[in-house]
Amino acid sequence: AQTPFRLLVRGTDGGERFLDGFDFIADCSGSYRGDYANWSGIGGMSAPGERSLRGSGRIWSTIPDILGADRERFAGKRTLVVGAGMSAATVLRNLAELSKQEAATKALWAARKGDGPFKVIEDDVLPQRKELCLMGNSAARGEMPCIEYSGGACVKALEPSTGGALRITLETQEGERTEEVDEFIGCCGYRPDMSLYSELQVHTCYASDGPIKLAATLIGGSGDCLKQVAAGADALKNPEPGFFILGHKSYGRSSAFLLKIGHEQVRTVLDEISPISEQSSL
Repeated sequence: AQTPFRLLVRGTDGGERFLDGFDFIADCSGSYRGDYANWSGIGGMSAPGERSLRGSGRIWSTIPDILGADRERFAGKRTLVVGAGMSAATVLRNLAELSKQEAATKALWAARKGDGPFKVIEDDVLPQRKELCLMGNSAARGEMPCIEYSGGACVKALEPSTGGALRITLETQEGERTEEVDEFIGCCGYRPDMSLYSELQVHTCYASDGPIKLAATLIGGSGDCLKQVAAGADALKNPEPGFFILGHKSYGRSSAFLLKIGHEQVRTVLDEISPISEQSSL
């Protein structure tokens, strides 16, 4: 950057101050945050009531510790799980495990996909992923008594009910239905917080919210996330000189990020800026 970057930072006590004089900034703040989770409503919008319930902490938008610290909120209770990715499968597996200890533990699983929501890779090099996919498809077929599957469903509305429960309205293939549950877990993915660079020249992808150069590279790459290779320095550059978005945040809404790619991104950027830093210090 021709003019050094200035950061507004907030301490744990809530106090704010400026930090000045940065020639380079790498935003590695990730995207797994409950306040930047995608909404559960139709078309990706927040369902009526969802925003206020999330803001109050009444519903979940990250994966709770069902078998540990958060066990009491789920043991012997009925939980609505929304989504059809690995996060949803992980939550369902943990609820099924809890039901072995607390038989009254139940899950209602709502997903936009129909039967068999997971594609199983027979020779998957990640056996845990294959196990989750098989478990999810088994649940969708009605083979797990503790899980009721509602395919082709979207959340239409949420509201508090009596006794601390939640009343959820679902739009399903058979029509509208209302369910009473004790807990709600949205597993609909995450998006990056772009407020840090809202006043900088950063060109983001209209679909993923990730940096456009890297997003274009990912679209043209292999569909198998395990076969990814680092994109190189040019793909990590933005129109704003000296500003980089690295790690999971660089993939925007995509869940295909691998930690090894993040490590390679950091090494690539350090190699890119080291000669510039050395020259400017002379």
